[in-house]
Amino acid sequence: MLSYIISRGEWEALEVLDLESGKRSTRLAGEFNLSLPAWVQGRRSYGWSPSGSRIFVIRNARGKSELCAVEADGACQIIPTEPFTWLEQLSVSPVSDELALLAASPKIAPQVVRWDGQRWRIVAYSDTSQILLEDMPDPQTVEWQSLDGQTAYGFFSLPTNASVTGDGLPPLIVHVHGGPTSSADLDFPEEAHYFTSRGYAWLEVNHRGSNGFGRSYRDALLGQWGKLDMEDSVTGAQAMAARGLVDGSRMTIMGGSAGGFTVLNSLAQFPGVFKAGIALYPVSNLFTLGLETHKFEQHYDERLVGQLPQAADTYRERSPLFQADKIRDALAIFHGDADTAVPLNQSQSIVERLRANHVPHLFQVYAGEGHGFRQPENLKDMFTRIEQFLLEHVLFSDHSR
Repeated sequence: MLSYIISRGEWEALEVLDLESGKRSTRLAGEFNLSLPAWVQGRRSYGWSPSGSRIFVIRNARGKSELCAVEADGACQIIPTEPFTWLEQLSVSPVSDELALLAASPKIAPQVVRWDGQRWRIVAYSDTSQILLEDMPDPQTVEWQSLDGQTAYGFFSLPTNASVTGDGLPPLIVHVHGGPTSSADLDFPEEAHYFTSRGYAWLEVNHRGSNGFGRSYRDALLGQWGKLDMEDSVTGAQAMAARGLVDGSRMTIMGGSAGGFTVLNSLAQFPGVFKAGIALYPVSNLFTLGLETHKFEQHYDERLVGQLPQAADTYRERSPLFQADKIRDALAIFHGDADTAVPLNQSQSIVERLRANHVPHLFQVYAGEGHGFRQPENLKDMFTRIEQFLLEHVLFSDHSR
């Protein structure tokens, strides 16, 4: 028997091929995905039982996971995983129907857990989770209309800290995931925890192009990167302010990589919506990115933006570097000097424009860091700098419009 995941319409299905008879059968299909974007190797979302009678599958949609045991006739038994809401890296024992996987939730840091057929047991964890439950955010699913009337999605969290109370509406941080076809999920959002405990509301945007909302929603970004992701993020912030959830005069947009690209474009195309932007290893020049990035992503822009030379005007319009003179709001940029996915010069070039235009900014380069920061001392330094930056340019600046 050969099993595989196949795209079928808006979603994905698990099929099995009998190699002797040539007969194909669908074991699992519905309004969910059975795989994740292949940004890293070795991801596993399903596995056969040792007897070959069942297939264990993680299915996900709209940022939440479920675990299923699928029988030969297609019957699906949901294996309860509460309180976990996000599951990854399923592994099935070769001698029994025991399972192991990575599990997390907005209030539970990622853990290696094991299922013996009756209950879950924690095998290992990397975080002691000493944060009090009452100090953790409780993300709620939100929807809003983007500029073209289409629906965009996200998770919204109010500030949470049992030791502190505040007056008035909270400032907002809009966070844009990378990829750009990754997604914000109901996992353990460490960045959100950091800022919601310090009085900020947090909006995690699943703009068009995000995984987990159907194929049409994901493919809407093809040819539209630098436009729809920006519009969905800006309108998300405006929607939270219009609903009276946050202080619309104290909003920040934050993201890394493709999310940093969205940050830069949002500040350039919608000046004044945000008081500040925070961009981690952002893309600023689409022309040079395709030539300088690593082999894995070398032709990615051709689907997301267009092919050169025909799409040269679009590349220029969507590259923040060529729109940098429109940026007036404060901007903090962080980059590693060993980044091969988005080279350091992508940040250096736009910082030169910020300096020339006297835009308030912070630029910090971390030696030895690649695409995503991992050294604890650098992470501590970055969050300390971000918090100080926000105090100066968002919380205690003149935020009248």
